[in-house]
Amino acid sequence: MQVYGNLEEVRKAINGHFDRLIKEREKDRDNQVNLLSKQFNQSLEELRAEKRRERENAVRKVKAKALNERKAAAKRDFEKAREDMINSVLQALEQKLPKIAKSKEYRAFVKKHAPKGKFTLKKGQLGVKYESNTVVLDFDLRSLFESKQGRLREIVTKELFGE
Repeated sequence: MQVYGNLEEVRKAINGHFDRLIKEREKDRDNQVNLLSKQFNQSLEELRAEKRRERENAVRKVKAKALNERKAAAKRDFEKAREDMINSVLQALEQKLPKIAKSKEYRAFVKKHAPKGKFTLKKGQLGVKYESNTVVLDFDLRSLFESKQGRLREIVTKELFGE
């Protein structure tokens, strides 16, 4: 094959053309690498943010659970202390029953409400009981205390806690 003209210039022109093509391809490649790098970094940041939110939510749930457990324990402790206080008042009242049974007020109450007719009087440690064939009137303070304990509990609760 015969070449007409300056062979060196043709070579330079061909090399120049391919150098431009190579530079364009390298520029395209660099642009694609930069774009992929930006997308990767953006995806990485989104993933980190999502994991951070998940971790914060988990921490928030654990804190809320611990707080609820502490509140429940405090409420249980309060309710126990409240019941202990009510029970101590009722026990103190029960311990005073023998003294009340010997009081003038109690004797006056029994005399005022004593039945008329044929009744048998039975004296107990904490009061009296009137019995007939069909009716029993029990003025025994322990029996009265036990039968009215629910109402006494309500009164004590209202006095102590205003409920």
